[in-house]
Amino acid sequence: MANRRSVLEQMRTAIEEVNADVVCVQEVSGINSLSTTASSQFEFLAERIWPHHAYGKNATYSKGHHGNAILSRYPIVDWHNLNLTTYRFEKRGLLHVKLQISENIFVHILNVHLDLFDFSRSKQALKIRDYIKKNIHDDQPVVLCGDFNDWQKTMSTFFAKEVNLQEVFFLSTGKHALTFPAIKPILPLDRIYYTNLKLVEHQTLHKSPWHKLSDHIALTASFII
Repeated sequence: MANRRSVLEQMRTAIEEVNADVVCVQEVSGINSLSTTASSQFEFLAERIWPHHAYGKNATYSKGHHGNAILSRYPIVDWHNLNLTTYRFEKRGLLHVKLQISENIFVHILNVHLDLFDFSRSKQALKIRDYIKKNIHDDQPVVLCGDFNDWQKTMSTFFAKEVNLQEVFFLSTGKHALTFPAIKPILPLDRIYYTNLKLVEHQTLHKSPWHKLSDHIALTASFII
């Protein structure tokens, strides 16, 4: 707690150095006492590079709230925060934004954080499937990413079969990326799924300072539309 300012500033610098067009973060606070210009942690992370951002509030408590956020270089033309909460002790959600890449090209980004328990995650996966089928046409580019807490590794088969979403690491190497705990990853909890895009490269950000900035290893992927 005493190092909160330093870690947040280091996190912003590290994310900026990746120079990504889109950044998805989970469990980010919707308030921020560390910046005189930004009113939230996600705005603090975004303020120097990403002019467009959306925030989906999931959990509230006496001193604030947190949820998922998406930072983008591209305009956000539509967004929605889907409530995935299955019981009151774990407030979860899926944040969906529609990005306008050019005049006629749009990409859907979905940022999610799922429950710790398998039976809850199964319900959430079904809800995500139904949401995608209802709201996104099957020929549109989609990226679904975040913390799936899927240590049993069942989600990739489900999403591939149900909505044609492939996981970048599993598709390329036959294995999911190990992302937790960051100091010595042994569990594959975080994923990047995609469809109707061409995968160019992917990597885990496991070297310093990344393993000191979060308890999860960050993942990146590059695509061509």
